Amino acid sequence: DENLKNPSSYLLSYQFDIYTSNLDGKKIFISAANGTVIKSLPLVSNCDATSVTTNFYGTQGFSTRLIPGSSPARHNLWNNCQPAYISTQLWNSDLTMATDYVSGINNTWGAASSAATSHWCTERAYNYFLDIHGRQGWNNFNAGVNIYQDALFCTDPPACTINTNTTNASWGNGFMFVGKASNTSTIDDFNSLDIIAHEFTHGVTESSANLVYSKESGALNESFSDIFGATCHASLFGLNSNTWLVGFDRKVVNNPSVSLYFRNMSNPNDRSHPDTYLSTNFWVSTTTANPGIDNWGVHTNSGVQNYMYYLLVNGGSDINDNGTPFSLTGIGITAARVIAYRALTVYLTSSSVHSDARNAWVHAAVDIYGTCSFQAIETGKAWEAVGLAPPAIDQTTTYCGTYGGSPYFTSTPYIYSLAPNCTMTIIPANTVQFGANKIILNPGFRAQNGSNFRAYLSDCRYAAY
Repeated sequence: DENLKNPSSYLLSYQFDIYTSNLDGKKIFISAANGTVIKSLPLVSNCDATSVTTNFYGTQGFSTRLIPGSSPARHNLWNNCQPAYISTQLWNSDLTMATDYVSGINNTWGAASSAATSHWCTERAYNYFLDIHGRQGWNNFNAGVNIYQDALFCTDPPACTINTNTTNASWGNGFMFVGKASNTSTIDDFNSLDIIAHEFTHGVTESSANLVYSKESGALNESFSDIFGATCHASLFGLNSNTWLVGFDRKVVNNPSVSLYFRNMSNPNDRSHPDTYLSTNFWVSTTTANPGIDNWGVHTNSGVQNYMYYLLVNGGSDINDNGTPFSLTGIGITAARVIAYRALTVYLTSSSVHSDARNAWVHAAVDIYGTCSFQAIETGKAWEAVGLAPPAIDQTTTYCGTYGGSPYFTSTPYIYSLAPNCTMTIIPANTVQFGANKIILNPGFRAQNGSNFRAYLSDCRYAAY
């Protein structure tokens, strides 16, 4: 099971399913070491629909759980209408347990709108992966999400430090921690949809490729979260220039016209992030002994794959930091997102680096759209634009003899090295045509006078992996 990766975090516990006389029920996990409650999950679905004025997106509907026996009716932020539950709670200052947010009368959430926003955003992230990619929760086995809103920053419960002004959001094995800034306003809270979907995607990555969170694999890890954060946002609100500004919906409290975005996928240099692999402009070295404060630049070097995805969706023309000109059309976000998902969940492994990612994306594009498809070629072009050119695959081939009866065509991403001392005879009205990454005509190769022989560089070379 992909979720059983860290035995050191296991806790021996007793499990009890407990039901009350009013038909409420909980699954309780009790520590075998000290008798404390490790975790509590609902067993009875009392799921009701409601709405709230969110921090950033106006009034939105979401699901909550009726508290059995409450009169008048009150609810908490549990969505157990679906196989993978979503729970949003406040982690208590004594570090022992989390406390449910409780609604106002009849499922109203004005007093906890920020927590309800996080809850709604997580529902949207869950539904995005389910509806678009068919994924059953973050781990594809309907594991739930426990959101801890405000008050604390936790690296792994119960190892938390008190910080009432957490200016961050983070993820760890089904736990999401969402902070807010040091004021009562909600417009700069860390629960915009792209940020919440970003954190949810860390769970998808954790349970699929499990990219190690340092150096190049860590930069890819962060980039995939940015990619699906932006894509989830676009799936609800449409694609526009602000889609590519990570955290764009957050605003300066005293000047709401100014965005607090912290990465720019369309122009990574805007936030001192590289847009070309190993560029001298902003690339953080992954070969130094000191990881620094960001595990060798996982939030910085993520700019390379981020920019690749932007180009793959939108197209673009320029000269990269290596001096290589590029021009591509782009395939749109609908095609790009399924390639991204397959690359992440099928072809990448924990130690993958950018060259592996390049091949994974192209391989995924070929799987979905076909060899030498427009989508596969554009994917290869997008990666060349950020400094990773197609691999040179040598295929020494003998094309000697007589060609007649039917034309011969080939168009592949290989190098064709046509053997020396080889005579090609082409019967009139027939054709031999080679398209490849490179074609080498060795000394001694001959095609008879009048032969219809054509050799050319094919864009299929971009679809090599």
